[in-house]
Amino acid sequence: MKKNLMSVLILVLCLVNLVFNALIVFTILPQSKQLNNMITDVCQAINLNLKSGSAVGADSVPADQITVYKVLADGEKEQMTVSVKDGVCVFAASLSLNNNSENASKFTVDVLTSQNSIIASTIQKVVAKYTCAELKNVDSREDIIDEILVDMQDMYGKDYVISVNLSSVVTSP
Repeated sequence: MKKNLMSVLILVLCLVNLVFNALIVFTILPQSKQLNNMITDVCQAINLNLKSGSAVGADSVPADQITVYKVLADGEKEQMTVSVKDGVCVFAASLSLNNNSENASKFTVDVLTSQNSIIASTIQKVVAKYTCAELKNVDSREDIIDEILVDMQDMYGKDYVISVNLSSVVTSP
């Protein structure tokens, strides 16, 4: 009789387990499926946003198709001097340009040279927002470069200006 009672108890526990599994299948899984669909939609939107505008990175363009344009301060000096929040920063800036871009014929080096003061002013405005410590820090400098890149891409096209370079950065408080 004890063996039959144990068998009945095991059968009841198996049935309870089956009921709980059915509960999970019919209540929790549809909710998780909706959550997965929402996450998929968000990821697709982010990927579309990153790839929209046909932005091209410097890594994806062969070196022989890149032109480097040196931004000159005051139209003649390579070094720019900018007053930052807590001192002065001196640096050289250049833009890497994609020769195969649709905008390459519209924004030639001559056109960029004629607009050099606009480019230099835009770079100087971005750099002036930061401190000397942020300019010395490599991670912060990457943020500054990214901000300048976005401004340059807005002006000349996402697939034309592929990177911004700040070199010889010297700060003094």
